[in-house]
Amino acid sequence: MKITRQAAIVPGKPCSPPGWSKRFSLTWFSKVAAISILLVLVLLGVSYAPALRFWAASAWRQSSLPVVYLDVKFADAQQLDAQRRQAALTGVQLAQPGGTVSATLRIGNEIVPIQLSLAPGLGGGNLWAFQVDTLDAETSRHVLGWRHLKLLPFSSSQLGLAHSLRREGILAVLAQPVQVALNGDALGVYGAWPLPGAEWMAQQGRPAGSVVYLDQTQYWQELQRQRGAGPSPLSVDLGNCQTALVVGIDAATVQPDDRAAALVRDLQNGRWASEIVDVEKMGTWLALATLWQGLPPSDWSNIAFYLNPAASRLEPIALPAQRGAEDSGPFRWPVCFDDPVLQAAYVRAVERISRPEYLKSLQAEVGTAFDDFYELQLIAGSPGWAELEANQARMARWLTPAQPVQASWIMPATIAPGAVVQVQLANLLRAPVELVGFDVGKNTFLPFDPSWIQNGVDVVAQQASGEVILRSAGDGRLQVLALAVPYDKIFSASRAVDEPLELRVVTRLWGATRQQSALVQLESAQVEPVQVEP
Repeated sequence: MKITRQAAIVPGKPCSPPGWSKRFSLTWFSKVAAISILLVLVLLGVSYAPALRFWAASAWRQSSLPVVYLDVKFADAQQLDAQRRQAALTGVQLAQPGGTVSATLRIGNEIVPIQLSLAPGLGGGNLWAFQVDTLDAETSRHVLGWRHLKLLPFSSSQLGLAHSLRREGILAVLAQPVQVALNGDALGVYGAWPLPGAEWMAQQGRPAGSVVYLDQTQYWQELQRQRGAGPSPLSVDLGNCQTALVVGIDAATVQPDDRAAALVRDLQNGRWASEIVDVEKMGTWLALATLWQGLPPSDWSNIAFYLNPAASRLEPIALPAQRGAEDSGPFRWPVCFDDPVLQAAYVRAVERISRPEYLKSLQAEVGTAFDDFYELQLIAGSPGWAELEANQARMARWLTPAQPVQASWIMPATIAPGAVVQVQLANLLRAPVELVGFDVGKNTFLPFDPSWIQNGVDVVAQQASGEVILRSAGDGRLQVLALAVPYDKIFSASRAVDEPLELRVVTRLWGATRQQSALVQLESAQVEPVQVEP
């Protein structure tokens, strides 16, 4: 993208972006383009009519969007472009001293002096992402009603996700689609995202409380140091909130406040997330992100929390994020959110959201808004709901895995009173698994008894109700739970079975209702199975 040289901007004096005639504007050009497309549609006839009608409608819709002109001095624009090119090489855009420049933002007839910088995060390609801070405290000199906002490349899935979260009563930042031009060069359709603060919280109708952020500065600094001047594997874990600084502010007074920050630090120090966070809202946020993006969030630092003074719990605030290449990696739970109670809330939300009737009700309530957003991206073909149906189907399949656990059993060397069958179980999933019992043979079910646990208690989250839950799988070796099942429990239950004994372990994702079973592999048999009377 070229950087146009221009004279110093005179505050308060409207100026047309360099490179465009004063008689024209982006809006005028877009309308002419839309009319031209409609004429082409008439000439070509009906064979290409659906696709052309889609493009024509999209172009016309874009023409009605507000246009945000960013006017930057030539030297400052070169500085920003150099930072963007460096981020494309390293994959990281890092906030740094001197990275903010003075500029002028024009929208309609309003001219606002601003501080402009590139938004920190994953960089790449030729995309621009901006952070805008206004210099004038007067309400009339805000940008779209906000003093602090981000301008990020438009994503219909993020906007659809935000609408879906708000439908569930979860705090989420909604963007306003705009067109962005930098020194006269049209960058395309962007989303203007306000940054949660006192003004934003006041509009949500929530009691005054604190907002806390996970500051990514340490992560970005370490990642940039590791990657240097060229691409290299992402070896720093952004999903581990141990790498994040915590910044808390009081949403009512906009003053530093440590109450919410202290709760996040408790998370970092090992306190259970279910004691601090509203797990149902957190689980729903994760499940809806899976529905709209195809995968659960990989960037766990890109979230803020609101401390609800009534509940004394942290509620998630969904923020916009720039998705990167690492989003295709395996889903894992960060250390500070590796809590089976939270994970069970995620499973419950996935089961509810993966039902076909949920998507029908969602489409009825937010369908018009999402379709409008989708058209703005000029994506011909599917209206978008087909992709959501496919994501929903994958979520449903995830609830009933083919093999949730790895299981094996070993017969006792000697059959005698008190003999036990050794059974070893290991969770293979990224979610907690409840042990329900064993199918013995083809016609007998043996409920699970917690007294059978021999060792490996550290991999069990055992609840007061007697449920036995295997924790979600980690990134290292399998964590094994060893059981000693009384021999007569298995073989008295199967004494009517003539064929060789088949033992299956019955499980379900903790929080789900559907069960599945996996074959328990016989590792060794020193003696022939015998029938033991009760």
